[in-house]
Amino acid sequence: MIAPEGDYVDDDSAREAGKIAAAGRNVSIGAHGQQPGLGAHWEIWSFVRGGWSNVDALRAATIMPAQSLGYAKDVGSLEPGKLADLLILDADPTQDIRNTEKIHRVMLGGRLYDPLTMNEVDTGNRKRGAYGWETDSPSAQ
Repeated sequence: MIAPEGDYVDDDSAREAGKIAAAGRNVSIGAHGQQPGLGAHWEIWSFVRGGWSNVDALRAATIMPAQSLGYAKDVGSLEPGKLADLLILDADPTQDIRNTEKIHRVMLGGRLYDPLTMNEVDTGNRKRGAYGWETDSPSAQ
């Protein structure tokens, strides 16, 4: 069941965060683990619902938090010399912000992974190890 649109207040928070950003301060998305793998997307989308442009919402998920945390020399934007940790999308999020979830590849440390399996592809053939709940023991099933 989905709550009525008027019951959501995330866009109100995003609107207030927009005022902070307009004053020249860094603002970051803040997924809180509500749904692993989707929380960051929901936060980016709520920033847009709160009046942010798609590009500015993406900045709140990338370069702004990197700057706030003092990591901008290593992460947060695509530049020579920075760590190669990024998502390759199948669609343009500047056109439709919900395209952030259309992930084609994940790059971590310069290696490419399939987002569905997290097995390495194209740059090698490493297989993802089993998570703790992925064992053959009856208690894990």
